[in-house]
Amino acid sequence: MEQLVEESYAATLKPWHGWISSAAYRVALKMIPDRKSLLTLLMSKDDNFEALVGDFQSLVSLLVPLLEDAHNIMEAFGLSKLKSH
Repeated sequence: MEQLVEESYAATLKPWHGWISSAAYRVALKMIPDRKSLLTLLMSKDDNFEALVGDFQSLVSLLVPLLEDAHNIMEAFGLSKLKSH
């Protein structure tokens, strides 16, 4: 789980984070649960793994158009290249 979070952070948020945000991220990284604990937290009592996957697929299909819109807006205003100094 830590490796996935590290890769996701490096590809998305890290370029925009200064030293304070990066320090907070390193603290939060220590609180990441293991895979089994996370799945247990995400699933309801009557759920199974396949139902959870289906729920995530539905969520992703709803979020993709919103993320594309946000990226297009950032690109239109020249904000896609901003980084923390």
